[in-house]
Amino acid sequence: MALFFKNLLFTLLVPGTVAVYVPLLIAQGQPLGSALARAAALPFLVAGVSIYGWCVWDFATFGRGTPAPIDAPKSLVVRGLYRGSQYEAYCSKVGRWLPRLGRRPAV
Repeated sequence: MALFFKNLLFTLLVPGTVAVYVPLLIAQGQPLGSALARAAALPFLVAGVSIYGWCVWDFATFGRGTPAPIDAPKSLVVRGLYRGSQYEAYCSKVGRWLPRLGRRPAV
């Protein structure tokens, strides 16, 4: 149960601040978009929340931790979105913190 509350706290503080609170501050006093624009944005919101929820679930149930660096999973999470040869191939081609310059991907 403590792990649930740690993940909930992290979600409210980090993604909640960046994805909800800051945009609301920026848009304060601005008119809402049209109903069509809000309807078009809804599938993207649902997809993003679903992917985030899936990752938090895997971190909590399999890794016994949170996405927060101060309480990282106790074991490496290699399931869900973090499984398989496609992700490993992606990691080998993309720089972790800085982009790799001078190499163009094959088209």
